[in-house]
Amino acid sequence: MFGWELPPLISGGLGAACGGLLKALKQEGVEVVFVVPRVIHGLGYDFANVVGALGSIQADEPAQYSIVTSLQPYASDLYGSDILEEVNRFGEAAIQIGQRQDFDIVHAHDWTTYRAGVLVKQALGKPLLAHVHSIEHDRAPQIPNPQICALEGEGLRVADQVIAVSRYTKQRIVENYGIKPDRVKVIHNGIDKDISARFNPGENRPKIVLFVGRLTAQKGPQYFLLAAKRALESDTNMRFVIAGDGDMRCHLEKMAVELGIAERVLFTGFLSQFDLDRIYTLASVCVVTSVSEPFGLVALEAMKHGVPVILPRHAGVAEVVRNCLRVDYWDIDGIADGIIAVVSDRNSLAQELSRNAAQEVTKLTWNRAARKLIRIYHGLSAQRAIPRAARC
Repeated sequence: MFGWELPPLISGGLGAACGGLLKALKQEGVEVVFVVPRVIHGLGYDFANVVGALGSIQADEPAQYSIVTSLQPYASDLYGSDILEEVNRFGEAAIQIGQRQDFDIVHAHDWTTYRAGVLVKQALGKPLLAHVHSIEHDRAPQIPNPQICALEGEGLRVADQVIAVSRYTKQRIVENYGIKPDRVKVIHNGIDKDISARFNPGENRPKIVLFVGRLTAQKGPQYFLLAAKRALESDTNMRFVIAGDGDMRCHLEKMAVELGIAERVLFTGFLSQFDLDRIYTLASVCVVTSVSEPFGLVALEAMKHGVPVILPRHAGVAEVVRNCLRVDYWDIDGIADGIIAVVSDRNSLAQELSRNAAQEVTKLTWNRAARKLIRIYHGLSAQRAIPRAARC
């Protein structure tokens, strides 16, 4: 299996999804050799054989952590000199790794690893599964990178099976790359089974409105700020937290000043999962404003903590959850009204959403997703007992 990142060092939902899926596959009896560009030894990966295609470092070398955390599939300027060059290097190394491994299926996650998957399939004759967490037209809706589109299209066309994380994503694949619908199966993402206890901030504490995500055009953080401005006109006892980083951060900080709400907005930068969990326990509501959202793991994370969620109508996660508020990402008044309705004192809406959402996500586990994936492995492999002895 090829991926670009793995918890605890991740830059977005792709790494979190890979981590959750790998743990679930392990529990279901599937053996996985997971290949990333570089691996940190000493982090205790007991759910897969994690291999660094381009090298490795030790966990006691904190000065080198930037090497790993810069392996971001979302922006080429954040990965050395040229992420495309690294993708090609990763592909070349993948062939050598594949020749040393005994495996049945090649499973590649997102565009950064499709080249590796294609090369291994062609060199070793193994079936290829391309797992799509987003496409370039989602990540860069205004100006998709033609080179990335070419790599992405090649992987999707060569793959024996394509997996999309939502029906929304499947439709985007069909429309933008001409892949036949019957070649694309949908497996929605999941969430870890553990449920964290909620901490009630109390009536005298500020009402925390939370945004979690990369600060890029795809995630629409500017709409969050505009809605914050509108909501604060009705209730000044709110604080808005933007957890994440990205190329729009400087612009958003200036925007908060221009809107006159800078004192009510906190930019935390990128947070570890541990710190995110702490923020979720304090949040009154979590708002997703993505222009394009193939899935939206943030929503499940928030719901797991019992945080009411406001989602774009088109988000992939909206296909599998009911206990949330849905608006259009561009509807500033609608988003603000939702925020005000949830955080208002002495109303039952927040309590109902919190209770029902936390219960709902207990069914949306990674094990559920893993079992669906194993059935696809069955179809791709000639072996009969893939679930208990798979090597992929």
